[in-house]
Amino acid sequence: MLGLAIHSSYLPKVQERIDLRSRAGFWAAIDTPRTLAPRGEPLGFELLGHDGGSGHSWICNGVERWFQEEKGIGSYAAGLLPAEETADACLAYIYNEYLRAEPVPWFPWLLLRYPLTSTGSGGAV
Repeated sequence: MLGLAIHSSYLPKVQERIDLRSRAGFWAAIDTPRTLAPRGEPLGFELLGHDGGSGHSWICNGVERWFQEEKGIGSYAAGLLPAEETADACLAYIYNEYLRAEPVPWFPWLLLRYPLTSTGSGGAV
């Protein structure tokens, strides 16, 4: 099972940049801030953007290659960044450099893997 998390310091920026009427999916989930569930294994950070109706990943249009080639910032094989500080640096470039990234609000989300646990009836929780 996978989970997404964003540092609480980004919540005011999300509130400011994302139209409350268009919030859906993981954007709507942050309206009820919670602490991370225990036993989550951090996999890395994904830069995700939102334009009011659809989401964007920084790997949709090859932006991660620009970071590798121009700035020497590499990602894991799955396109995830290894640390929050690295994700923050990439965000600064997205907002201040000419890139082919969509002109939408971008934020660094932590991707976590959670173990599936048996409910005793063969299902997973």
